[in-house]
Amino acid sequence: MTIEKLALLVPIYKQAKHWELILKGIESNPSTPGKVYALMDRATDEEYELVKQLSDSSEINIEVIRCPVPPHYLVNRKSSGDPFYVGYIRNYGLDRAIAEGFEQFIFIDGDCIPQSGLFISHSNKLSADLPVLSIGRRREQKFRWKDQREISPEFTHLDIFRTEGMLINNPELITSCVIVWSCNIGLNLTLVKLLKKFNNKYYSREEVFSSEFLGEWGGEDGFLGIQSWYVRAFITTVGEVKCGVQHIDHPRPKDKYTINHKDYFQEQVKRLRVKTKLHPLDIEFFN
Repeated sequence: MTIEKLALLVPIYKQAKHWELILKGIESNPSTPGKVYALMDRATDEEYELVKQLSDSSEINIEVIRCPVPPHYLVNRKSSGDPFYVGYIRNYGLDRAIAEGFEQFIFIDGDCIPQSGLFISHSNKLSADLPVLSIGRRREQKFRWKDQREISPEFTHLDIFRTEGMLINNPELITSCVIVWSCNIGLNLTLVKLLKKFNNKYYSREEVFSSEFLGEWGGEDGFLGIQSWYVRAFITTVGEVKCGVQHIDHPRPKDKYTINHKDYFQEQVKRLRVKTKLHPLDIEFFN
């Protein structure tokens, strides 16, 4: 079954070697997206050709896109390593998908293999008329193929991935346990429109993911959860057991994994609280 209104967006930076495994995960799903966007960031010709060849041989509707170079305000920012521009790349792909009429959007990373219930589980959550942010599992070998939030003492008492899903209804839950990883999330079009409006109001940039955070190894959208909370989104975990992604383990060089994501997140939350305190959202904003 194809979920026609659903798009899957996968940024790929130096991860073309994983595409065959990711593609097999997509193809093995009983429910597949209406379209897959393989968003190639600064790809070599060899990387592009590998992903393109594999995609062309699949029955899944896949568009392989060589994304444009990020704008100067990103490229010229200081970074301690070789940065991901995933926030920018995701925004670029999202705008393409919206222009083509899609209404639901799932984002996974280029080192994550979809499990069998990923697409239908998120789609069921995203079908609500409300603005929805859905959050699924990221399974890792080092955590016995579970999500860290299912086994770490600081999280387990919350039972985040309970069967019916968990409503995330306060900033403390968001900062402590939800936006830990961004590699398995879904948004519907209603939320996308609100977030664009919100970021345009407070940051003068109409985007969904924060493009300015140059995470050397991820963390580019750790701010998304608190923004979604501010615009009164329905933030929920996806409880189905097979709704997750299997993370492909790979080394993270210490000289590049330098961003303290939690400190960055807290800093941004404080900034946002000041902004919204000075300029509180009124009810007309949501109309």
